[in-house]
Amino acid sequence: MFSYTGLSEEEVAALQADHHVYMLKSSRASIAGLSTDNVAVVARGIDTVVRKTHKANSAKNLEPAVQMKPAQAKVLIEEGDVSAVKA
Repeated sequence: MFSYTGLSEEEVAALQADHHVYMLKSSRASIAGLSTDNVAVVARGIDTVVRKTHKANSAKNLEPAVQMKPAQAKVLIEEGDVSAVKA
């Protein structure tokens, strides 16, 4: 039995390199290959890779907000687009 994990190719590569957890580049993984002996290792690896990727992407998304003038940030907040303004 297989399932798609939803990981990006970058996350799959990091999972393989850093945690020795292997799956297809498409993030298709063998769920039947999980056991009580390895499920914690796989879960920790996925958690670490996703958090690391999310943190890196969040930092990239914050760069424009840091360079933004307060008046520009106020307009974005008033328009409801707070994604570029979050600290």
